[in-house]
Amino acid sequence: MTLACLRMAKEQPRVQCFWLIELTSISQFNDYFLRVYSPGPATDADMIIVNGGLYWLYCECASLFVDQKVKGDYMDQAMRCRDNLETVLSNLPFHMPVTIDVVFAMNVAATYCLQTAKPSVAWSFITTASHLSQTLGLHSAHALSTDDQGTKDQKIRLFWAVFLMEKSLCLRLGRSSTFRDEDITIPRMTFDQNAESLLVPTCIDLAKIQGKTYDDIYSPSALMQPVDIRITRARALAAEVKKLMDSEDESERRYNNERRRAIGDDLHEIIRRSDRVWNLSLLSLIYRAIPPEKPSGTAFCDECIATAREALKEHEKCVALILNCPWDESFLEMYINWTLLQFPFFPFIVLFCYIVETSEPDDLKCLGAFVEVLHSVRSTVTYKISRNQVRLFQALYDVARKYVEVKASTPDVRMNVPSSSSMGVHVANSNSIGSGMLLQSSSMNPGHASSIPGVLHSVPEAGLSNSWVNSGQQLLTQMPGYGPSVYASAPAQTDLNNNIGMDLTGMELGDWFYENHQMFRLLDDGHL
Repeated sequence: MTLACLRMAKEQPRVQCFWLIELTSISQFNDYFLRVYSPGPATDADMIIVNGGLYWLYCECASLFVDQKVKGDYMDQAMRCRDNLETVLSNLPFHMPVTIDVVFAMNVAATYCLQTAKPSVAWSFITTASHLSQTLGLHSAHALSTDDQGTKDQKIRLFWAVFLMEKSLCLRLGRSSTFRDEDITIPRMTFDQNAESLLVPTCIDLAKIQGKTYDDIYSPSALMQPVDIRITRARALAAEVKKLMDSEDESERRYNNERRRAIGDDLHEIIRRSDRVWNLSLLSLIYRAIPPEKPSGTAFCDECIATAREALKEHEKCVALILNCPWDESFLEMYINWTLLQFPFFPFIVLFCYIVETSEPDDLKCLGAFVEVLHSVRSTVTYKISRNQVRLFQALYDVARKYVEVKASTPDVRMNVPSSSSMGVHVANSNSIGSGMLLQSSSMNPGHASSIPGVLHSVPEAGLSNSWVNSGQQLLTQMPGYGPSVYASAPAQTDLNNNIGMDLTGMELGDWFYENHQMFRLLDDGHL
């Protein structure tokens, strides 16, 4: 069966497109396969690469069969390879050999952990891959100058695959990158080097912007900067994202034409639109750093709200394309898992906070449609962990819906907004609930949450049932011991502002960013 899969990988463009992006050719994987399945010792790296590769390969090949029995047989083999992979990963030594194969294996491990909603574990693997790749000189053109062309292409492709994963996880987890862009001197891939997968040069540009988004806007040092400096940085980054979205050079045009020819117009259009959803999500996060131009009841600028709405509309178009095409049942689930959930879907969070601030009914309908699509996805063994993420989005939507209903039925009732000194968060408008305030209670320890005058405690005064409030409060306060926010636990904001010169807008922005990550940490390692 494995040999049949390897043949399908060579003959089916779709399998090539969605398989291991670290590979320069199918024959490269065959070499690892022979090491493991032939007599003689096999290293941990070989076992990770082969079992991880076969797990995804069996899943892809199973989707090509119509016969349910054959499909089931292939998925059984995929699960066996997955169990083998997890066994190897659970027994790895602390110190790994400094080899190209280990770099490859660590990237495979990080990809698998991210797919199974374990971003913190993925971070451990990808940072190991990063450190080893730089120790081996994969980032240096001088270090690669003595290699033959085949070896050089393999190293270049592997390095950029690690780079993309690491930069994405940095922003996903709120961490500083282990790469310095100024130290990287190797060339980018050419069209001939990336014709078989989704690893394209524009992905590298986007990854660099992801790294700069954290460094220039959301890192602790960036949040200490005056607000006008962050605004300038945010607008510069937004311009870079827009340029990537609107431009297409000759190499990328050739690649897109070749991909369209290989996998068909429908699948190519789905991939193109999913890339746009990803870009718009990043753009909405960048615009979040820009405060509104004039005082209002919202913490979001017009560009942030407009981009978040566009992202959800683009998502609806992408889902419509998937549902109208005769793909296998797991394709929509794969799209949601990788495009929406692996990169926290900030447009949803932005509109969620905006709805609570303004009770905008049209935006509430958009969130409802988004959650409805998530619930329509069939839960498979490959992406079953996605159900927890769907539950989180559903809970947030329920909060927004109930809030809008209460405000509509009792328009004269004012919510009990806690003071900024008690919560450590700046509230721009005392008549509205700021986005940072809305999520603030999730950073408190469970034992102390009930004594804090947070948003959910005030909801019963406006007419919600205690059972609903308690369930929502339980979701937002049961944190797995990560500790309070560095921003929320700060001294009184006036003293902080006088002592270290941190503007209150930066404090609120940092808290909003931190609370979003705390919510998604609920999903890490099955805590939810």
